[in-house]
Amino acid sequence: MQAQLAGAAAAAAGATANLSSDEQTALAGQAASVAAIAAGLTAEQAAQAAGAAAASTAQNVGLSPELQTSLAATAAAQAANVNQLSAQKQAELAGEAAASAGALANMSMTELASAAGSAVLFVGSQAGLTPEELAVLAAQSATAVLQHHYNASLSQQAQVASAAVAVALTNASLTPAEEALLTGASVLTALRSGSGCDAELVAHAGEAAQSVASRTSMNVSDQAATSGQAAAQAAANCSMSPAMQAQ
Repeated sequence: MQAQLAGAAAAAAGATANLSSDEQTALAGQAASVAAIAAGLTAEQAAQAAGAAAASTAQNVGLSPELQTSLAATAAAQAANVNQLSAQKQAELAGEAAASAGALANMSMTELASAAGSAVLFVGSQAGLTPEELAVLAAQSATAVLQHHYNASLSQQAQVASAAVAVALTNASLTPAEEALLTGASVLTALRSGSGCDAELVAHAGEAAQSVASRTSMNVSDQAATSGQAAAQAAANCSMSPAMQAQ
């Protein structure tokens, strides 16, 4: 609450000083982060507060939903950087902030996925993160917001995570099979953070890989093989028996 009030006060002061909407939003995020740290919150919580304050301010001054998500992501990433969090955490928090701002702006789940993936790609690319890191962070940031703001099923979470990964891998030089397998693995990692590891999650990982493969030039046989490989890898990661992996 202290961070929210600090952010709102800073934004109001910025408006009085005739700062631009972008500057007001940035100022709100910075003030919220400082207030959060002063109140004894963690660096991660401070970054989340910065993103939330920026999103709220951007909405209050009438900026578009797309700008709301972008500015929230920037504020969260900057706060995470100032408070010396890792590059991976900065990208993940940017993705979460973008998705949370999208939820606040009543974006669809598809738009939310795009916002999260774009934020992770932008922040992560600047930090030199690998495609594997970008994929996992995009999936995790998108599903984290779905778990907190929506009554989303595992199937919906998997679909949104897969869409976020696709955006985060926009500039990656991967073969269709590599992207499909990486998407399946990333979706599994994201879903496991909100629940246990069971056959349903493994199935979603395989379906995510299949969805990616079906959008490429891979033939039906290769698509099926890739989907099966993704599911088998997911089962192995879930420490399932060899018999269950084969099934």
